[in-house]
Amino acid sequence: MDWQAVGVGVAAVAAGLSAISAGASWFSAYSFYRTLKRTSVDAFVAAAAALQGGVYKTIKLKANTRNDIPLPQILGAFEDAWAKWLVLNQTALVAQRYNKALREPGYDPVSKLARLLSELEENLYDLNWRPHGDGDPKDPKDIRTEVDRIVYEIHVKAGLPRRPGN
Repeated sequence: MDWQAVGVGVAAVAAGLSAISAGASWFSAYSFYRTLKRTSVDAFVAAAAALQGGVYKTIKLKANTRNDIPLPQILGAFEDAWAKWLVLNQTALVAQRYNKALREPGYDPVSKLARLLSELEENLYDLNWRPHGDGDPKDPKDIRTEVDRIVYEIHVKAGLPRRPGN
């Protein structure tokens, strides 16, 4: 038995197993990156949907025709919407790192939504304003239509399938 040949054989097997191990490590790291990318973008989309729900709740409370919902309760729902905007802002920063479409110049849904929320806050104090039904695109104080458009745009940029009705 030639010990030198055995040593060369063992070294060849070890090199082969090392290559397999390196390939498995690369695949694991790549899978982790893909997972991180997807969960970051998913969190951003989910935060946008939560903010959309917060806006709808706030406006629904304001639209109450029985007048038995006090302003502090409406403002509480509005504060909740702002808290959801904060989560949206945080998740957007992370999602932009992994999704090029969310980093396009001029694309800033977070700032647009902040502006709309600021406008809504002023309108909540207007005692004569009552939003109608599911949103009136002709009512400049009712931001639901614009929020829906921005959230839909987020879905498209994130690469999600179109939602029914859009």
